[in-house]
Amino acid sequence: MLSYRAKTREEMLARLVTQYLSRGYVLYVRGWIPLRKDPERVDQKLAGLYGPEQSKSGRHRRLRRGLANLVYVRCRHEFVLVSTVGQHAFLDRESSMLRDARKEPLFLGCYAVRVTPNGVQVTLRRRVFDWIKRRFRNRALRRTADELVESMRQLPFRRYAGIVQQLRVVIAQVNRIRRTAGLERIPLGAAGLPRMRRQAPVQSGVTIRRAERPPPASRVRAARPEQSAEALILERDLQTTEGAWQPSVAPISDKGSDRPERVPPSK
Repeated sequence: MLSYRAKTREEMLARLVTQYLSRGYVLYVRGWIPLRKDPERVDQKLAGLYGPEQSKSGRHRRLRRGLANLVYVRCRHEFVLVSTVGQHAFLDRESSMLRDARKEPLFLGCYAVRVTPNGVQVTLRRRVFDWIKRRFRNRALRRTADELVESMRQLPFRRYAGIVQQLRVVIAQVNRIRRTAGLERIPLGAAGLPRMRRQAPVQSGVTIRRAERPPPASRVRAARPEQSAEALILERDLQTTEGAWQPSVAPISDKGSDRPERVPPSK
């Protein structure tokens, strides 16, 4: 069983998407380790149950024999076990807990990960996406185009292709509202990554940077609500899942939990 320790949830998501889900690890079990337990001891317990790490050639031999490979990815007290299709003690032992990423998305915080015939798709969870749409529709006539663009770029989400398409839907709805009022529309490019600040050329091995100027007050006001609301969503998601699952007990299912919910406005 391969194992990987991620420092952040973003790193955990990137590892699952690029290294495992895109390479046939479509069966998964997601869970939380209670705060009273030591994650290192849980790691050792799972390694004892499902075997030590296999080399790359050993994993290829297992696949040719029809055996499944298992990967354990953990970030603090949250972990995901992903497996290929085949025969494995993990699949027999946890058959009632298994989920298929081709049929049921894997939820990690605000993200939903699906395996499609065209590859791995990462989008925002439905409730988060609906909250963003409501937020920007309410601001469509109350903010300038520059403030809306800055608010869009300050959203603390990685810009995967699926998320960019969702944000473009939000921009299209905002532009439809602003067009009826005769206001300036915002570009679709605001859904992508924020612009990177350029640095001065290196001289004598020293990088000379421009003096950083404080951002305008309008940008500061536009950035705070999204960040505080994102922290609120993540905190609520943590409180509803953490400590409720142990490796020997069936994990929490995300079925039916992705309905649009009303998020209280940040103060």
